[in-house]
Amino acid sequence: MESLNDIIRWHVENVVNTNPYMQKANLKAGLDLDPDMPSIYSGWLSSEGVPEYISRMLEELKVEYTDLLIGGKGFTKLRYGTLFLDNTQVIIIDHNGSHIPYETLSVLNKKLDRVVETGFAPYGRGGNQRAASYIQPYGGRISIENRDGEYKVSTTVILPLKS
Repeated sequence: MESLNDIIRWHVENVVNTNPYMQKANLKAGLDLDPDMPSIYSGWLSSEGVPEYISRMLEELKVEYTDLLIGGKGFTKLRYGTLFLDNTQVIIIDHNGSHIPYETLSVLNKKLDRVVETGFAPYGRGGNQRAASYIQPYGGRISIENRDGEYKVSTTVILPLKS
């Protein structure tokens, strides 16, 4: 794999879009990838095992979206995107499901911040927290927000080139 874009593209094509729940709902995730993404061999992404940790993080986040479909609180659009800004690689996963209630969102983001501070995701807790624990040692972090417009909820993953 040459870049973070390649990891995302492979994950969407081979994991997300082949998920039986996505297929049953007749959904395919879209891609919006930054063409200026640097080579994976620059910065900390070249460290042994890091692409595997990114894949594990993406797998945990996929479980969260699968749970929305199973629980009947699904969405009809899912998009994976990347950005390269200020020496930071960003993954944005958007869907058009319902907004997350403010109180729930606030608690969830505090838990994700705690993973950044401690590197620890409590066993059995949400996939978002487990996902954050995979990238925390490399300076990565995850946050979730409600948005207005076509996509209602965004999960943002920040991956600095150097930790």
